[in-house]
Amino acid sequence: MSYPKVFAGEVYLERTEVTVGYLDTSRKTALENYWRADPLDEDRVKVVLLDLNDEPTDLWEIVSRREFHQRFMHQPGYWNKTKGGKQRLAEVIIDRADEHYDNKEYLSAEYEYKNALRLDEESVRANFGLGLTYMAQGEIEKARDVFFRLANIQAVYSPQHKHLFNEFGIQLRRSGLYNEAMEHYHRALTIVGSDENLWFNLGRALHEDGHRPDLARRAMDRALALNPAMLEAQAYINRFMTDQAQGDEPAAAATEQGDLAR
Repeated sequence: MSYPKVFAGEVYLERTEVTVGYLDTSRKTALENYWRADPLDEDRVKVVLLDLNDEPTDLWEIVSRREFHQRFMHQPGYWNKTKGGKQRLAEVIIDRADEHYDNKEYLSAEYEYKNALRLDEESVRANFGLGLTYMAQGEIEKARDVFFRLANIQAVYSPQHKHLFNEFGIQLRRSGLYNEAMEHYHRALTIVGSDENLWFNLGRALHEDGHRPDLARRAMDRALALNPAMLEAQAYINRFMTDQAQGDEPAAAATEQGDLAR
């Protein structure tokens, strides 16, 4: 049997009738609860109870499609009527997009990130995710457009987003876009200047670019000053940045060494 479509991330209403009071004073009343729906497959739906602030609670169920359509009624546009509702729905969609990205399902990821941006065009996660997806598909110019758009979003400059700058910088460097990569690292370092991983990755981008080896070494030294036990930085310096290493191996060989995405 076919059932109507279940809209992922949207809200459904469940009305139940309960009896309150006792004996002669008892009466029936209707209770209304709002649930967020997340289809799992063709036969099952996960529903998560929302609290009075429309935030998900720890209460959830997995029900069959048949039971779902017997109990729940779709509330179209619900998120648009609540404070911050669009942003919350966008986060649900971004989670789905991130999963596609992690599974290398880049077309699906692109589709979902764009859906999220239609709800919240200044979403930092959605913009970064879309940029990374373009990079993974080799669409460099589109990734550059995202880069410039991000520069104008004030919410980007928050410590919670430093890892996004770092990850985007890594992908830019891998694509040979050293100037953009270095600018991303510089932006991240204005947020958290004491992160040795950011200094390490900035040093790598500077070194592979090849124009300012002195700045590359200073960035690596800064990473080691922040964390003297950082073996990756010391190994990189020994292999690629000493006078002997520079004579033995070209800077391009450094691209083979792993990144620090923390």
